[in-house]
Amino acid sequence: MNTSGHLHGFNTDVIAVEQLLASHRVRSDVPLALLGSGGMASACAAALARGGFTAVTVVARNKVSGCALADRHGWSWQDIAEPRFATILNATPIGMAGGVDADCMPVADAVLEHADTVFDVIAYPPVTPLMRRAEELGKHCISGADVMVLQAVEQFELYTGVRPSAELIAAAAAHSRVA
Repeated sequence: MNTSGHLHGFNTDVIAVEQLLASHRVRSDVPLALLGSGGMASACAAALARGGFTAVTVVARNKVSGCALADRHGWSWQDIAEPRFATILNATPIGMAGGVDADCMPVADAVLEHADTVFDVIAYPPVTPLMRRAEELGKHCISGADVMVLQAVEQFELYTGVRPSAELIAAAAAHSRVA
């Protein structure tokens, strides 16, 4: 955004993830597995750091980028999730429609069974294999469809200066969950 000749950048994914963590009252003091070490995982890490999350483990197959992301925030890294995390935040493409891993799960069932909250940032499909299984297990679920809506709301406001009403945001969120 250009404000009187000064450029300001915004990451609306960070804002959306931060808002969802807060609105769903995800505890910041329990073990959380951040799955992935790419761009969206970096956005999620920024939201977690801003939210005061301290017990975070970056779980990523790529040791170099996984360790780098973990080190940046003073967290730990491992290559495979264990069944000890209260919250699972998936920021990998595993389960995304059209991808080679579209029908796959990013973690084993034992990991999900131990978790209380599962947050999958994948927007399409709105119900990924991970979300479907977490719902079957009765876990508190946060959908990537909500990330998509909230980051779009933030972009719209940045571009236009107009904030959509809560009702319009809720309608957009409901529409985004229709596959």
